[in-house]
Amino acid sequence: MTKNSSYIVMDVGGTFIKSGLISADGTLLDGSQHTVPIDSNGTKEEICNSLTAAVAQGIALSRYFGYAPAGVGICMPGPFNYITGVSEMVHKFAAIKDLPLKEVISDALEGLDVPVVFGHDVNTQLYGEMCGGNARGYDNVCLVSLGTGLGFAMAQDGAVLQTETGSPLVSIWNLPYDGGILEDYASKRGFYNTWKLVTGSMPPEDMTVAQMGSLAGDGDATALEVFAKVGGFISTNIKQYLKDYKISCLLFGGQISRSFKYMEDAVRKGLADIEGLTITTVSDFSNAAFSGLAAMLNKA
Repeated sequence: MTKNSSYIVMDVGGTFIKSGLISADGTLLDGSQHTVPIDSNGTKEEICNSLTAAVAQGIALSRYFGYAPAGVGICMPGPFNYITGVSEMVHKFAAIKDLPLKEVISDALEGLDVPVVFGHDVNTQLYGEMCGGNARGYDNVCLVSLGTGLGFAMAQDGAVLQTETGSPLVSIWNLPYDGGILEDYASKRGFYNTWKLVTGSMPPEDMTVAQMGSLAGDGDATALEVFAKVGGFISTNIKQYLKDYKISCLLFGGQISRSFKYMEDAVRKGLADIEGLTITTVSDFSNAAFSGLAAMLNKA
């Protein structure tokens, strides 16, 4: 990659694709971010048209800013083969199951001979933080991602631990816990369930987890207890992994982790016997995966 080139980075969700441009120095270019609608229940043609439209916009924007497109990095939900670029999903994006998306993207590059890489969102967030974020300088790192679901990724000796298809090597969302699974207690729905655990009833239907965070910030005792309990649930379930893999830096990411400070004491208390453990959040809650994709493209 030269100083006059940029990477097109894309994060594919169920309803839209978030995209942007990363310059040679790793900066997300101001004004380059845009979204393209996508329907995870759409036809093969509709889904592919959305993906190629995002690539076309990225090429156009790159040239508008005076850069040459140098590669495309894409975060895709799973199950997905991130090595070959083939979707294995059946619950969403079913129409593109077994479709070689790397070829679809390459065909949309207007003849440009540049690399195309795919990444799991939590793995790419972790890698981005190790290359230029709050985990820089650490070799053994763990990332807990709190959002709609519960994501988890680890790196050892500087390498992200992944399966042969590029997914995180270890998952914690489905660990058995208190009559259910951990994600029932540590995720968006987990906060609602924990609220019920604390109060005896579910929170108001229109209350979001972000609003719970605001209540905690105002000193609300119930909200503070909910965050503390979730922090305890997480630390209890990840402690042995941190010990086994000799993790020295623990990161919290995902939109819910914007309120991490309200569960931090409980997390630190639960992991107090792990000597020398750094505990912090990701450096960029909105675009952490973009940095990881750019780092992957640097090595492609």
